[in-house]
Amino acid sequence: MSRRAESKSAWLPGEHRAPRAVGSRARIVLLLLSWVWLTACGAPAPAGSVPATTAEIAPPAAPTSAPAALVTAAASAPGAQVAQPAPPPLSPTVKVRVGVTGIAPEAAIYQALEQGYFQDEGLDVELVPVRGITEQVGLLATGQLDFGNGGIDPGLFNAAQRDIGLKLVTAMVLSTEQNPGGAALLVRKDLVDSGQYQGLDDLKGLTIAVSALGTTSQSYLERALAQGGLTADDVNLVAMAFPDMLTALGNKAIDAAWGVEPFVAIANSRGIAQTMTKAGDVFPGAIGVVMVIGPQFAAEQPEAARRYVTAYLRAVRDYYRAFVSNENPAGREQFTQVLMKHTPVKDPALYPLMGWPGVDPNGGLDEGMLDEMQDYLLRKGTIREKTASERIVDHSYVAYALERLGRYPQ
Repeated sequence: MSRRAESKSAWLPGEHRAPRAVGSRARIVLLLLSWVWLTACGAPAPAGSVPATTAEIAPPAAPTSAPAALVTAAASAPGAQVAQPAPPPLSPTVKVRVGVTGIAPEAAIYQALEQGYFQDEGLDVELVPVRGITEQVGLLATGQLDFGNGGIDPGLFNAAQRDIGLKLVTAMVLSTEQNPGGAALLVRKDLVDSGQYQGLDDLKGLTIAVSALGTTSQSYLERALAQGGLTADDVNLVAMAFPDMLTALGNKAIDAAWGVEPFVAIANSRGIAQTMTKAGDVFPGAIGVVMVIGPQFAAEQPEAARRYVTAYLRAVRDYYRAFVSNENPAGREQFTQVLMKHTPVKDPALYPLMGWPGVDPNGGLDEGMLDEMQDYLLRKGTIREKTASERIVDHSYVAYALERLGRYPQ
């Protein structure tokens, strides 16, 4: 078994390309391959790899920057504590280019767009389809994107070592025991039904797929193995794109996989595989997805950047009330409609089956957890050295948002 991280994951793009007009067919392929829950912190799929889920995942609608509804109060929903009145929108409006991959962890971005939260701040948000954080690093560094998001990828820390100037702003996804998230260990259903698999210790000797070797996707799996008294040396690890895991499980090319939504829900609903443990069960508190700001936008449009994070945090609180605190469970249907509009998953029946990750309604980014996740990447050799938090984290944007919105009671 190879424990060495690959120099280029099968999911990583071969080169960085500037955002440009994308034809409908290209956008379909791009977003189909981008649908992952990056709570698994895996890399994006390669162009040309089509998931075996086309019955559930339809071509996404073209991104739009025009909100469908306008909400005028800065914290109109129950539970928010307003520290000060909302200032008038920026005038003239400021264009903000935001990289998106069409994934559920981006739900708050789409919610802020649809509810008019960005418009309230005087922002004209353009959603730019991208493949994942690896591609976004180059686009953010060169000013072709203003904000991006992705998993705790080695590329973020390697970029920091080169003093490119990217900053992590907030954690967009957290794996918690209450909300264990949309990443999970899948074991073939026939192995479970036959009794060959009865517990995590039965993973010994099996072939297990992860999205990329030596990344935090593998770290979740290793934690699951440890609960069964095993290590990565006890199994045969293979790297595989998330959509391809379904096919491989179905034809018995692999025995298990660390998968992500919506593929976890599809595997269970089709009887291909069964969920055995989830991200929050094996790594509570882990940061799944982070928001990243580019250095050019941070320097040239600091007020617009603060406004963007404020609008985003308003939408995070909508998600929190719907999925975490259950103050507004009816809000789940509203988020389903938003995600059906902006992501490739068009089947409403899949959404109730999916695992939903946690979020912090106050926009926290735990530097201690970030440090712990770096330790793993350093041990695997996918980063050269650890990056001090002050070189890569900027809490000032969230601090501004909390001054505007107040802290959310938890």
